[in-house]
Amino acid sequence: MFFNSLLEQNYIKKDVLKNIKQFKNQRKAKEFITDSQFAELLRHINTTKFHEGRDHLCIMLLLDTGMRIGECLEIKVENVDMNYRSILLPAEDTKGKRDFYIKLM
Repeated sequence: MFFNSLLEQNYIKKDVLKNIKQFKNQRKAKEFITDSQFAELLRHINTTKFHEGRDHLCIMLLLDTGMRIGECLEIKVENVDMNYRSILLPAEDTKGKRDFYIKLM
């Protein structure tokens, strides 16, 4: 658009970008887990021991919120607010280096 404007206003004599191939932003579609895959995953999780229950909770958080594994592993008790049903992910634990709140349903 910029060069078209320059051409129209006679600042340049020819379109210098005419023969340059434009790249399209080709993003791969993200693959999501299907409902049947989700059910199958949950069927294989045993929650009789503490660490199994913890792992089950982490898997549910990851799948329900889109949270990253590293963010999930860094959750601290003081960052969970049951009154507001939310989890604070502090800036130092997030990819974007900003505080982020996850709303729990």
